[in-house]
Amino acid sequence: MTDAVLDEVSPIEDVTTPTVLSQIHKAGWGVGSLGATSLIYLQSLFVLYFFTVILGIEPGIAGTAILLSKVSDIVCGLLIGRASDGLRTRWGRRRPFLAAGALVATAGTILVFNPPVVNPIVQCASLMVMGLGYCLFTVPYLALPSEVTSSADERVQMMSWRVIFVSTAELIAKSALPLVVAAYAGKPAGYSVMSLVAAAAIGGSMMVAFFLSPKEPTLPARLPKAERLPPGSWAQVAANRPFVLLMLTKIPQAFGLYVSLATLLFFFTSVLGGTGKLVALWGLCSNLASMAAIPFWFWMSRRVSKRSIFVVGVLGYVTVSFSWLLAHHGDPAWMVALRAVITGPFAAGLLLSSQSMLPEAIAYSTAATGVRQEGTYAAAYSLTEKTCSALAPFAVGWILQFVGLNGKTAIAGHLSHQALSALYITVGVIPGVAYLVGLIPMAFYALKTWGGVGLDMEKPAG
Repeated sequence: MTDAVLDEVSPIEDVTTPTVLSQIHKAGWGVGSLGATSLIYLQSLFVLYFFTVILGIEPGIAGTAILLSKVSDIVCGLLIGRASDGLRTRWGRRRPFLAAGALVATAGTILVFNPPVVNPIVQCASLMVMGLGYCLFTVPYLALPSEVTSSADERVQMMSWRVIFVSTAELIAKSALPLVVAAYAGKPAGYSVMSLVAAAAIGGSMMVAFFLSPKEPTLPARLPKAERLPPGSWAQVAANRPFVLLMLTKIPQAFGLYVSLATLLFFFTSVLGGTGKLVALWGLCSNLASMAAIPFWFWMSRRVSKRSIFVVGVLGYVTVSFSWLLAHHGDPAWMVALRAVITGPFAAGLLLSSQSMLPEAIAYSTAATGVRQEGTYAAAYSLTEKTCSALAPFAVGWILQFVGLNGKTAIAGHLSHQALSALYITVGVIPGVAYLVGLIPMAFYALKTWGGVGLDMEKPAG
């Protein structure tokens, strides 16, 4: 996209309304992240462990079932993004998908943890239902901030609400839900009750987002004086350099995150000798610290570049990730809590900065070409997340199977040296290295500031 193209674009501010959103609309949109994030954490944190330890499926087979279910999610996500770009209803083109996603995700959540039979094919199918609900909701949901306002400051405020509810979701998934399971001594009934609690939180928050999210303005498919690209062009997505760099950053870091989550319950129980209560303590401390840090990072976002905040967040997160290599069986709970408290603020800064850069990179495309395809961009973003969330448990499952860790050995706590080493590597080394790798493309990320298009972007590096 050249500067010549940008010079021909009419101000987006003139045609995009509303520019200033009410706090109810910002918070209403943000609360949807509680449902979407709870769903992804439910999948990433509990499913591999539940399939392996509770249902007795071999970890490699369980990881493969998760991978296969995600393939359908990826296809659905791409189709939903294109469909929402072209939909026209009185509720807008995105919000009907939010309601559909709420209903399907609720049903899928209950089905996964209440299987009619134990069979990898059945478990894979139940995960497909859960994944379809996630795609129906998340792809149109992520497209909204780029089209309801042209103000970068408004988008950061929307993302601040998103970070608050993402942290709340993590608090529920990593603290409240493990306590529910622990109340039933980790037996199948505990996971059944947990799924009902999770389904209520997921479906309810997604429906709130449907009712309270700002309705996107009624706009033509193209803005005036635009370069004539077909709507939904994947060539346009590939030509958006800032967006591509964001995706190249996200891929290794998302993979590292999902590897860590898939291993966490195994690590806390088999290595640290803890229970669901220890997991709950870790989740509580990390997310309270994360939410407490949000006002600071929002204040910083007005004074330094989002890229700088992102780098600081990554470096802090990586430091704590590597510190798990020093953890041992019987470590006091306060050491787990300390790691969580340190991790929280860095995770909040990382999330707020990256999520704020996403709608700006999408708006960059709209400003340069005049073609509105926020749904296609959201689908591409979701594609990277889905791919990583599929490959991570697949890799972890087969690593654990290779070193002889299964449901029986995990419960007994009698792990071989190879199994212990594998858990240390998957919870500490792989996530830390992956996050550092993600910093490489971020070094080249920059967006120009244009006075004529109503966008407040990052200044070029250097």
